[in-house]
Amino acid sequence: MKIFSSFLLFAFIISSVSLSAQNKPIPAAPPPPPAPVISTPPAPPTPPHYAHESDGIIAKEAYLAELAKKENKDEKIYTVVQTQPEFPGGQGAMYKFIGDNLVYPASAKAEKVQGKVIIQFVVEKDGKINLIKVVRDGVGHGAANESVNVMQKMPDWKPGYQEGKAVRVQYTLPITFKL
Repeated sequence: MKIFSSFLLFAFIISSVSLSAQNKPIPAAPPPPPAPVISTPPAPPTPPHYAHESDGIIAKEAYLAELAKKENKDEKIYTVVQTQPEFPGGQGAMYKFIGDNLVYPASAKAEKVQGKVIIQFVVEKDGKINLIKVVRDGVGHGAANESVNVMQKMPDWKPGYQEGKAVRVQYTLPITFKL
């Protein structure tokens, strides 16, 4: 047995010497391929859920406002400027326009409901009204939807100015529903 194990040791040494004598490096195993990168496109934004079907217009407006904010993220929206935006003809003309175009919701009229709806919007650099949203609906019965409809009908305003340049300005407007 001793002779056999010596023979194996001798054979191993000879084979090692013959490989090194050939000056051929022992090839290394290739690296494993990189893991595949799977990229999925981002899911499209979904509109928020609202409790009442009557809030459909408001839901749509809020959803569009959020999309517009993302698109115009480079454009700063001011809340205070040197020259405030103005409805053509001034505030009196604006309230006359609202009074002439606002339709009192029938259900609110039937139940003799009164109150205020607070609307917030942006007067763009060109005077157009954009990003209309309801901040508070103190009436219900579709008064907020009607307020948004009136805002959408408004003519272009005189834009606000900061340091001599027309800028985007956020404006908050209370609309009173009174019988």
